[in-house]
This record gives sequence, structure tokens and C-alpha cells, in this order.
Amino acid sequence: KRKELRYFIAGLVLFLTVVILTLLYFLLWGRMKRLKLEKKNVQLVSKNLELEKTTLGQELEIRNKELTTNVMYQIQQNELVNEITQKLQNFSKTLRKEDQHLILGFVSGLKKTRNTAVWNEFEVRFQQVHNEYYDKLNLINPDLTTNDRRLCAFLRLNMSTKEIASITGQSIRSIEVARTRLRRKLNLTNSDTGLVEFLSQL
Repeated sequence: KRKELRYFIAGLVLFLTVVILTLLYFLLWGRMKRLKLEKKNVQLVSKNLELEKTTLGQELEIRNKELTTNVMYQIQQNELVNEITQKLQNFSKTLRKEDQHLILGFVSGLKKTRNTAVWNEFEVRFQQVHNEYYDKLNLINPDLTTNDRRLCAFLRLNMSTKEIASITGQSIRSIEVARTRLRRKLNLTNSDTGLVEFLSQL
């Protein structure tokens, strides 16, 4: 009976050991599986974030292109208005003084409408695409003038000095001076960072 009891106890211990080892195996296997799933989930989340970032970047690029296209259209309209006003001014010289005043009044009205309409249209569209841009500029230097902010917006779209001169009605030299002054206001005077590069990162 003692011998049988020893065999029984040994068998029971062996059985319990097998059961415990089996449970430990399944617990470890389950944990490993859970860790693998968590790792896959992290990878999926990371890929989704990267995809979203790429999509947002592409969407921003498309909007920038649309905005630039619109600005270029406004530039062409500007040039057309300039041409018409020039022709009207030349034509007015051949008229009597009373009629000249009438023509020059039309010219003046055209110029005012052109400048206001172009900038208003541009600013509305620009803020739709870059809604926090002006706030970030304000944090860097709250004393920037309207013209400074306008120049920053044009440079953010990577527009050339010639294009900016065309849409603002200023000379190329004036724009170059304004760019130099803007570098100083944005604390880039002693920096190797380009003005366009700096503004594109805001």
C-alpha cells in the first residue's frame, strides 16, 4: 500500500508538473501572440500616420498650386488693366480737357479696383490654405507691416521677385529692398538660412 501510495503521489506530482508546464507554455504563447499583435498594430498606426502626413502634404501642395495659379491669373489681369489704362491715358491726350477728366476718372477707378480686388482675393484664398501662417509670423515679430505680411505670403508660395513686382505694382528694386528689410525684421541677417526656406517652414 505504501508503494502504491508513493507511485500515486509521484504520478500526481508528475501530472501536476505537466499541467503547470502546459499552462505556462500556453500563457507564454498567448503573451507572445499578444505582443506580436500589438507590434503589428503599432506598425499599422505608424503607416497610417505616415500616409495621412503624405496625403496632407500632397493636398497642401495641390492647394498651393491652385493658389499660385490664381495669383498668376490675377497678375495677367493686372497687366491687362495696366495696358488698358495706359491706352486710355494716351487716348485722353487727344481729347478736349472736359473729356480728359472723364477718361482719367475711369483710369483712376480701374487702378483702385485692381489693387483692392487682387489683394483681397489673394488674402482670402491664402488664409484658407495657410490658416495659422500669419499667427506664426506675429509670434516672431508682431511689428510686421501689412506689406511685410503680404511679401511673406508671396514668398511662402515661392514667387519670384519679378512676379511679386507685377502683382503689387512695385519695381523689382523696391521688392529686393523690401526682402532685405524683411530678413532683418525676422532676425535672419546673420543667418545662412534663406528667406524663402525660412518662411516655407512656418
